[in-house]
Amino acid sequence: GTFHSIFSRILRFEAEQIGYNSGFTIYDEADSRSLIKSIVKEMGLDDKVYKPAGVHSHISMAKNHLIMAEQYANDKEVLERDRNSKQSETYKIYLAYQQRCLKANAMDFDDLLVMTWRLFNEHEDIRKKYSERFQYVLVDEYQDTSDTQEMFISQISNNNVYMVGDIKQSIYRFRNANPYIFKEKYDSYNHDPTKGRKIDLNKNFRSRFEVLDNINLLFSYIMDDEIGGADYKKEHKMVFGNTTYINEGKTEQNYNMVLKTYEAGDNFKNIVKEAFIIGNDIKNKIDNHYQIFDKDEKILKDASYNDFAILLDVKKN
Repeated sequence: GTFHSIFSRILRFEAEQIGYNSGFTIYDEADSRSLIKSIVKEMGLDDKVYKPAGVHSHISMAKNHLIMAEQYANDKEVLERDRNSKQSETYKIYLAYQQRCLKANAMDFDDLLVMTWRLFNEHEDIRKKYSERFQYVLVDEYQDTSDTQEMFISQISNNNVYMVGDIKQSIYRFRNANPYIFKEKYDSYNHDPTKGRKIDLNKNFRSRFEVLDNINLLFSYIMDDEIGGADYKKEHKMVFGNTTYINEGKTEQNYNMVLKTYEAGDNFKNIVKEAFIIGNDIKNKIDNHYQIFDKDEKILKDASYNDFAILLDVKKN
């Protein structure tokens, strides 16, 4: 299961150890923000300054760094930051929010992680029980693990953790993910095999050689240890693995990456120009019987419109 589903199951059994009962409610984001909105109103604060989404973000960030409400209220650096942003009462909202959650026997999404960590940190017998229960611990997408999740893994692990990840695919930093946890382990296993065994699965069986060759060329320029956190040339190049493309799928066509440019300006928006360029390219391929390889039937066939995909940057478009 996911981290949070496992936390929830553990807490259902052990909630009484930390002041809740097993029937606790789990607040979603809307519930949390609604409660914060009520607290802001009750405290007579300006809801334009103390917006529920912003306050909730502060509380969530604190919890993901294991800063409890009482700690937050006594952290001079945090309080100074809030004063500078004209939100000096945030600590009072956090305190009230946590008290109200406890009174309602409710935990928010972040609490599932925080309370599980607290449970194991305060009750060694319970931590040991779960550590012994998990014979193997498999963590997928390890590059998207947060510091707090890593602390939980260390609490239950017993030299039995299997990590699956790809440093090139870290996309959840906005959710407090820290890809360098995975990278540091990956690098340490390179230098000291006694710390762990590293198995690289670099062979790609989906794409033609030309596609992989182009991708490897592109990433070798833009990704290294400093930019992207991975030495692409040294250890992360994809290796061509599907030989059917060489045999049954062989054609004389050019499958290399093509960069198309256009002049900005005039009366047409850039997105309209790009749409025309892409549409025209696809139509030309259809009209000229562009050949694709059907991996299921193992035959070459004319491409149809269903065989093309267009990737968009949805933030811009």
